[in-house]
Amino acid sequence: KPYAGNPHVRFDEGEVASTATSRRGSLLYRKMARIGISIALCMCVANACIAEPFVESVAFDTALSWISRPGRFHCPAAYSNDSFRYVADLVATCGVRHVRERLRWKDVSPNPGEFNPGVYLQNADLLSRRGIGISDVFHDAPPYTNPRPKLPGDLLAVYDFCRTLAERFGNRMEMWEFWNEEDIQYVKEPAWEYVAAFKAAAAGFRAGGFRGAIAPGALCQSVRGVYDRTFLLNDAMKYADVFNYHTYLPPVRYKKEMEGIRKLLREFAVADRAIILTECGTNQEGDSSDDGVMPGIKAHSPDQERLQAEFAVKSQILTRMEGVMRNYFFVFGVFNERKNVKDWGVMRRDGTLKPAGMAIARLLAEVGASELAGEVAVEGEGVRAFRFDFADGRHKLVYWSRSEIDDSAKNPIVWQEHERPARVRLENGKAVELTAHREPAYVELECGVPVVKRPLPVGHSSASAAADEDLSIVMQISFESERYALGGNKSRVELKDDSIKLTLRIWNLDDHAKSGCVRFVGGGELKGLPETLHLHGRSSKELSLEYKMAAAEDPAIAFQGTFEGKKTSRLVVPVFSERKYLKNTTVVELDWKDLSRWARNSSATEYSCEWDEKERAIRFHFGWDAKAQGRWFFPSYKLRLPKESLDQAVLVAYEVKSTQDKVENDYDGARVFVKGRKISAQNFFNTAPAGEWETRRQEFGESVHQCDAVRLEFGGHPRGRDVTYYLRNIRIYKLEANKQ
Repeated sequence: KPYAGNPHVRFDEGEVASTATSRRGSLLYRKMARIGISIALCMCVANACIAEPFVESVAFDTALSWISRPGRFHCPAAYSNDSFRYVADLVATCGVRHVRERLRWKDVSPNPGEFNPGVYLQNADLLSRRGIGISDVFHDAPPYTNPRPKLPGDLLAVYDFCRTLAERFGNRMEMWEFWNEEDIQYVKEPAWEYVAAFKAAAAGFRAGGFRGAIAPGALCQSVRGVYDRTFLLNDAMKYADVFNYHTYLPPVRYKKEMEGIRKLLREFAVADRAIILTECGTNQEGDSSDDGVMPGIKAHSPDQERLQAEFAVKSQILTRMEGVMRNYFFVFGVFNERKNVKDWGVMRRDGTLKPAGMAIARLLAEVGASELAGEVAVEGEGVRAFRFDFADGRHKLVYWSRSEIDDSAKNPIVWQEHERPARVRLENGKAVELTAHREPAYVELECGVPVVKRPLPVGHSSASAAADEDLSIVMQISFESERYALGGNKSRVELKDDSIKLTLRIWNLDDHAKSGCVRFVGGGELKGLPETLHLHGRSSKELSLEYKMAAAEDPAIAFQGTFEGKKTSRLVVPVFSERKYLKNTTVVELDWKDLSRWARNSSATEYSCEWDEKERAIRFHFGWDAKAQGRWFFPSYKLRLPKESLDQAVLVAYEVKSTQDKVENDYDGARVFVKGRKISAQNFFNTAPAGEWETRRQEFGESVHQCDAVRLEFGGHPRGRDVTYYLRNIRIYKLEANKQ
């Protein structure tokens, strides 16, 4: 019996191991079981002696309840089509202790007062009985929660549902997440509205007795932008134990990516928070090229499987070196996207594991019970080596020769064996003259060797209310829809004039009544705010207010309350106004409707530029084949000079949206380029375009005035292979000396 006597992994009574086979997976399960026994022994040592062994950093995003339903893959006969139990066994066999799950609110509580966790609780039991901790997430809301339009508007409903989740799922869970990738199209509402709902969710989890980590929905934009700052200005991290993030960037970009996150956390005085990657995947192997066992669903080729396995191990070590507390590899079960040509899973649809599963199992069997000490200097061009220390004084080296997985920022890459010799050598620590290949390898050291770079500290989860804070009071805000627009990737309101009416709703999520006040702490004038407020238990109160901008440029509408002598968290809405430009500029609308002024500028193999009558916009279409590297598009507009000269331009404003053959509609980045005769290009980073129309405003400086501009280019680096991109209402604001 596998795992006999192992306190961490336990099969249900009567469960049996399968001998699932395939053309590439014969005897796999029995091999995995032997690895699992080794892992079990390592785990016992680790628990006794080491506070945070490396096994605590390694995790799988399984999405078990969603993507491992019966019929999704060929389940071995020994499991009687119990696909959930089979996948749980495979995860346990790999030695992984942490997974990410999914549930749907509409399934669990479709109507007020109903709560039926069903398969979600059953699967939580499956995993927890195998010693596996669970992070769970949902990102939907039933109609009775007043979605607006995606996020639940009824914060008491959010609070009650999350409290009940915590009570019913208990200590099976080690982390709860609220929502997913709210900085892109999973949320249409602004950042402050997401944070209000998250606050209610966090308060509900705590009220239900949950003592694990609470995470906000994962941010996923690859460059820190204005959304993140509005998110943090609204005191999100007072409720969050960790900073939750998703990355699909190649490893060569991890260092800069994590530096950006840590810089942002330092700026808002929450640098102590742990960073967790609840999704970490790769596009480096490209779209799948082989026919799978199920019609119409593509599968990885053997070389693509090798690339995935190489990435799986390297990404775990390299993200830990950059201070990531835990990395959930995306994704364990069978899962295809992009019209079924992108194969994400660690499993095949014949029910066997790909090499990535074996690679993670080997990683944990070799060094799971040890701590990552850091990177070691070794001989050989492009060779990397990392020392792992065991509690009993042993040391191991994980080493490899750099490949495109390490160094390429482009997708996809092609598997190729390295022809150049690669050495490791070492001397006093022994293990002399090893040969490094692109796949990670392992060797025991006789003694420790110096590290040249230590892993960055992981921080800790530590959110808690201060003695003078009451985090059960949460504020929401809404505005007259016709008097403003959302801008800056849902991070600010852009007023059409100097004043606007708004509704402030204050929620008391506690059972008992509270008295106090809410104060306006922003810039400008506010009318209608009462001196005192009394809130009944489990209730809310709406206030109709009127805001008027002050002379200060770009202020914020901001509130903070005090109830029963304790401060509430802040509600902050950054404000942008064109007033500072309009008073001394002339607005010039570009001749953007003229298709002849647009030039193709893209790596795409398919391209079209057309007028879309319904959208009243220019519609660009771009398509890439599966082998295309470096997907980018920047349609180029030729300025009509001298009328459209940028010599005195201080701002360009435009409306944009996009769609992709990718659920997330995400980008590695978006930019505006100014091409000139004197200076080749000035570029300005922008947040990626979403699926809804948004007005963007890019300020120009002296560098633009000096470049003798002839073209403007708008676009980005999409992650999908089929993109439709819309532009309209492009205008520039030019300084006029005689305008007051």
